Amino acid sequence: MKKLFTIVFLICAFISTNKAQVIYGPAAEPPEGVFVEDDGNLHDSDIGRAAGENITFSDVTFANKTKVFFGTQVDSIKLSLDGADYSGDGEVLVFDSPSSNPENGYLVWLGETRLLDYPTTPVYTRFVMVVTDQASGDPLSLVDAESVGFNAALGNLLEVSGPFHINLKFQATYDPANSPYEPHLDFYDRESSYDILAYSSFNWGWYWHNSPPELEINVVTVDEGDTVVIDKQVLWGTDIESDSSEVLFTVTELPTNGTLLLSGVVLDAGVSFTQENLDSSLVFYIHDGSETDSDSIGLRLSDGDGSFYVVEDDTTFYLHITVTPVNDPPVVVTNLALSLDEGTDQVITNTVLLSVDPEGQSIMYTFDPNSDNTYPKYGILKLDGIPLSSGDKFTQAAIDAGSLHYKHDGTENSVDGFLFKIADSDGHSTGKISFFDIEITLTNDAPKFTANVATEVTIWETTIITTNDINASDEESSAENVSFVIPADRNPVTDYGVIKVDGVEVLPGGSFTVQDLIDGKVTYFTDEQVEKDEVLFEIYDEDGAVASDNGYTVFKHVFNVTLTSVDEGTTNSFNIYPNPSNGHFQINWEGSFESYKIMNNIGQVIESERIDGQSNMTLDLTNYENGMYILWMSDSEGQNIIRKLVVR
Repeated sequence: MKKLFTIVFLICAFISTNKAQVIYGPAAEPPEGVFVEDDGNLHDSDIGRAAGENITFSDVTFANKTKVFFGTQVDSIKLSLDGADYSGDGEVLVFDSPSSNPENGYLVWLGETRLLDYPTTPVYTRFVMVVTDQASGDPLSLVDAESVGFNAALGNLLEVSGPFHINLKFQATYDPANSPYEPHLDFYDRESSYDILAYSSFNWGWYWHNSPPELEINVVTVDEGDTVVIDKQVLWGTDIESDSSEVLFTVTELPTNGTLLLSGVVLDAGVSFTQENLDSSLVFYIHDGSETDSDSIGLRLSDGDGSFYVVEDDTTFYLHITVTPVNDPPVVVTNLALSLDEGTDQVITNTVLLSVDPEGQSIMYTFDPNSDNTYPKYGILKLDGIPLSSGDKFTQAAIDAGSLHYKHDGTENSVDGFLFKIADSDGHSTGKISFFDIEITLTNDAPKFTANVATEVTIWETTIITTNDINASDEESSAENVSFVIPADRNPVTDYGVIKVDGVEVLPGGSFTVQDLIDGKVTYFTDEQVEKDEVLFEIYDEDGAVASDNGYTVFKHVFNVTLTSVDEGTTNSFNIYPNPSNGHFQINWEGSFESYKIMNNIGQVIESERIDGQSNMTLDLTNYENGMYILWMSDSEGQNIIRKLVVR
């Protein structure tokens, strides 16, 4: 018949806290361990036989530090002869004080169960634990569990002071008054006909008093705005049951005037660091630089088992920090750009430029402290209307009073500024040179008509109009964006000639630019026998501003025409036929001509040739477009004959 005995080491801890200590347990073994030696197998059947189960415990080093107790666990002693679920009445044995003799290490638990053969007949059960000294074999006196802070249901516990031995037995009987208890497996073998298992269970438990941690604390001193390490010289927390990695400092109140860091990470309330962190100098306090002479940090010290360091009934204590004041340099707290319109004067107020001193001293500004004479570039800085020079000084009070001004020079520059340095009344300064930005809103100035000299032209010749003849400028616009615009109602553009841009005629409403004049793209041509011609125009920049002169925006430019000596009349000595023609012309004459040239209607010479000694010639213009062409013939004395040729 097969029987089963189980010893289960259930780690089911309870912690009860008071101001002095924490009681801890049960646990499968105490902190720092224990050496367990069994005479057989903890799971064999000896516990149900006459000899019982024998177990020896030694090397409980934790008992040298605090009180350590050994015993059972509540409701952990179980015996069942009719199944493994221990559900029957009495199958969980109960400590029986009258039957026990704790002074002699003798403890008894009582219960009952049933056999399947006789389900109505109770079987009374007993569990006996005898505790003796390992070396001498003498019984060891046990203490009442409740008297040392543990559950009364545990009965009695051994306060461990050295190696000890326990003997464990499960027993059974039908009649405890008249029939002695016998080993429960012997009883089961005799009384039961079922080839099933008889089940038993026993859980031992270790318990101990967790002493609270202890603390040595010193005041921290730090310079204003500086950093100090908080190490074991400042906080020294110890605990007899815990190593330094388990001794915890939990932040309960953050510093008011600084920051607490662990390994460079800011600590919030509720976050912890260890004594090991302090030993490694990983905890820092950084003062915020405020004008304060002290600070403090609220902390709670606990060990790895949840016991707290207590000061006057409170688990929170304070690390006090003494702050050594220093004369801080003043700081620029507001440095915003000044905005003003082009060419205007603007006050620099403390809404855009403000410096303060932590100690409340007056602030002195030094203008252009290195005498670079670079800024301002496009205006002047004035104090009470007087221009400032490099190295001059002014105060924050002067700014507060509206005495500091910047005057823009009206040029087309949208950014400016100036350099400055600040110091307090003791001359204390960071030495930093700052730059004050000035932003100018540019206005669109109208273009200016800068040149208007009559253009000298020759009839029948194309003349390039240059910037020496007419010109304009605009401070905001490039030459390609300054335009001469012909009024839309000016038709024709000129009375007697043609203006072209890059070979294209300018029509009413059309335009050309200063850049066109610079590039030589604007030309004038006339074939009329007049002395003067003129063109009217307005001058615009790219933003639509128009040049004016005493309110007049339309300007006139004159062309002086030089007339060449010509003979355009009809003469029997010079004949052209047919004219008009399809491009073939026959020409004969009397007299002596040296050369001829053919020009198109914009004055370009398309053909020219020497004709010394000739009295006739044939012209072929069939390769040219239909239109009017000019025949220009010259003799040796500078006399010219000009005729129109029409190709249809």
